[in-house]
Amino acid sequence: MDKMLDEIGADVFKAALKHEFPDTIWDQLSTHLLLNPVMRRNVIIDYTLENLPESGGQFVRARTCWSYTVYNLNTTREWLYPLVAALDRCLDPNYSEQTDISKVEVGGQTPQDLDKQVKETEVTCKATVTLRPGESKEVIIHGESVYRSDQVIPFSMTDSTENPTVIVSKPPNIAVTIDPLHPREERLRELSTASPETRKVWALVGGLLPGHGIIIRWFPS
Repeated sequence: MDKMLDEIGADVFKAALKHEFPDTIWDQLSTHLLLNPVMRRNVIIDYTLENLPESGGQFVRARTCWSYTVYNLNTTREWLYPLVAALDRCLDPNYSEQTDISKVEVGGQTPQDLDKQVKETEVTCKATVTLRPGESKEVIIHGESVYRSDQVIPFSMTDSTENPTVIVSKPPNIAVTIDPLHPREERLRELSTASPETRKVWALVGGLLPGHGIIIRWFPS
């Protein structure tokens, strides 16, 4: 049945489009979008930056909170969702031990199979989240690390995602910019805040496909 539906679906798409992509493109479309019923909503990427005076302005501490709700859109089949979180470790030996993912919660609980590893260049956490047909669960991840005061951090979405929000709280001497990893840059909007010198908020309106995302950069102002 799955094979038949897959073939029928491909033929319908090709007929409607009036052109045919190579099999390599169809394979990617099927694997990462059509046959993957998982998507994320209510995505918030929240950074709090702090000066490190002892570093002479070379480094900042970044506390992070990532949160989102993951959905199994399939109403008839259970799905195993691979949760992965990672934070880069500072290469400076004075700060390399100050990277940690302090909390991972799924549906308000720490996953029983949570696998946390401290590697040479990063700290990672992995778990498998079981989603029943049509079920959704909230994911919350807290961590912190030390980065250069002039830093670029790319976020590439691994799942289909709707309306992500980026929040950055910072000292006035640090500037922050956001660029979309997306062909329609006009969808990225900066929202007004009560304290624009110390708090920035951006919203990327609409849907993102796997591989789309954003680039966060901060630097001394």
